[in-house]
Amino acid sequence: MSQGRLARAAAGMVVVSLLSKVLGFGRETVIAAQLGATAAGDAFKVASFIPMMLFNIIAAALGNTFIPLLTELETSRGEKELNRYVANVTNSITVIALVFAGLGMLLNPWLVKLIAPGFKAETYQLTVELVYWLMPCIVLLGFIGLTTGYLNFRHVFARPLLGGVVFNIIIIAGLILLVPWLGVQGAVLALLLAYGGQVLYQLTVAVRHGFRFQPVLDWREPYLKRMLKLAVPVIIGTAVWTVSTLVDRIFASSLAEGSISALDYAARLNSFALGLFVSAIASVYFPTLSRAGAARDWAGFNSHLVRAININIYIILPMAVGLLVLDQPIVSLLFERGAFDRRATEMTAEALAFLSLGLLAFALREIFSRAFYSLQDTVTPLTNGIMNVLLNVGLNAVLVRIIGLGGIALATSLASNLMIFYLGWRLKGKVPRLSYRPVWTAAGKGVVAVLAMALVVKGCDLVLARWWTEHWGLLLRVGLDILLGAGVYFLALWWLKVTELQELLSWAGKKLKISFLKV
Repeated sequence: MSQGRLARAAAGMVVVSLLSKVLGFGRETVIAAQLGATAAGDAFKVASFIPMMLFNIIAAALGNTFIPLLTELETSRGEKELNRYVANVTNSITVIALVFAGLGMLLNPWLVKLIAPGFKAETYQLTVELVYWLMPCIVLLGFIGLTTGYLNFRHVFARPLLGGVVFNIIIIAGLILLVPWLGVQGAVLALLLAYGGQVLYQLTVAVRHGFRFQPVLDWREPYLKRMLKLAVPVIIGTAVWTVSTLVDRIFASSLAEGSISALDYAARLNSFALGLFVSAIASVYFPTLSRAGAARDWAGFNSHLVRAININIYIILPMAVGLLVLDQPIVSLLFERGAFDRRATEMTAEALAFLSLGLLAFALREIFSRAFYSLQDTVTPLTNGIMNVLLNVGLNAVLVRIIGLGGIALATSLASNLMIFYLGWRLKGKVPRLSYRPVWTAAGKGVVAVLAMALVVKGCDLVLARWWTEHWGLLLRVGLDILLGAGVYFLALWWLKVTELQELLSWAGKKLKISFLKV
């Protein structure tokens, strides 16, 4: 797959991801409107989280080990053996998901106690009841993860993301229709219908691209055993990052009231940027890196890796600097209403500013990790994760005493930035003739462009802040800041003759010319 097609595929994924996230925001709005801040609403939130938490253990391992082995099988064994392996993995993961669901039901009362120890007796009993109904979602989520990995392997990227759109449409409709009739049980039914609809949609698309069911269940199959072996470090790594998040919350709990919430809101803004762009880029380039790695095509591997890193730099740098420069007006616009007062805005903005310093590192960690996974090395990302957590804990212990809440966010950013250099160094030793010179060039151009952008945006915001500080005025202020910043950044990249921008403009020009000729 050419660099141009990969970039266009990533752009398509971003568009679909944005639609899905907008609908996701609508879903949360409907849940809030239907269930409110009530015991039933709390019970539903916790009950829907538990099966997702259990499945994430499977999903992280599956998503990062399935594609590289598919690529190797396609190269060495052919299509027939590949289809048999896919069927074997599908049936095996279904069995494992059923076991997890059974264990989840067995441990349900203790899991609810662990996650929500402060629930009163009635809320606790309701949550336990809802978890029993939702635990089968683990099996449905297994099919969603499998079909997504298979379609990405087939270079089909946007359609699996449309599964999230299908999910959100069904659950929004279900919540509106069922909750007034059945109460919180209606919300549970809506969630089950939404997962079922997403499974049917993604299975239909996967079958069109060659996915087939076969009655195969062979635990001794060499590639399945290799996948399970590779999965163990990924599972441990997922747990490690969960511990890292928990550690941040523990430190925040010792600070002023509202510190944990402020940190969570800031992290949510950061994760929106990462989920929208970085996941799309990583998903598109992962199969290509896996194919190049399996064929020992190091020139192709290096070219695709450098391009993925550079695209991240040019996209994430302006977003990070934008969050840093506009931290307070952005937080105020999005959250400051009701119980979220000016004090909460200031706390969240402080955490957001320090977290934005690590945004690029968070993005590059995803790319580097996928590069290691494409080479069937799941141990190095695990080692990096453990070192990152230990460094984060040490920095937290020091910085939280100096800066408070901002120190927790700064510790996370510093640890991530330092460990990115470790990942890059380890990958350079693993991949022949890997050169980061184009990356440093891209970083230099990106820094020049974002500095120009930051100066203009900050000046514009200071002027507009004299008149527009609330409601629609604040929306116009932030909107104009972003538009002006994007324009300055775009012009700076054009002036610096950035290759990726020139290729995008060339492709867009050709498309417009073709459309004009057709008219």
